[in-house]
Amino acid sequence: MKRLILVLLILVLAGCTQQAQPAQQTAPQGGQQYVITHAGQQPAPAQGQQAAQQPASVTVRMQNYKFVPNSITVPAGTEVIWVNMDSVGHTVTFDSLGIDESVSGGGQYSHVFDKPGTYNYRCAIHPSMIGILVVT
Repeated sequence: MKRLILVLLILVLAGCTQQAQPAQQTAPQGGQQYVITHAGQQPAPAQGQQAAQQPASVTVRMQNYKFVPNSITVPAGTEVIWVNMDSVGHTVTFDSLGIDESVSGGGQYSHVFDKPGTYNYRCAIHPSMIGILVVT
């Protein structure tokens, strides 16, 4: 009888030391998959989906009197950074947005674009320097 109680006690203690894993389920809803978790647990992305991330920064170089690349497409909320690789000054000029920023040689300028649209920009000093920014 003592052996039976001892065996049961060991099994109970062994079961108490293991961490319980919260159950997760995926449930289709409106053509998308959502992960349902217990309170306090961060949901993992559903299979085939990536975790949501903050929009990244995108860099445009001002190099050899050109914007490189001269056409970019970014999601709304992205920070675009213009870096002047030339030794002379340039501008980042968006006439439609009222932006006209001087960028000295080796300097940089950044702006976060929140509103979707297509925006043409240019260097006010060097007319051949033009670019297009598409915000989706």
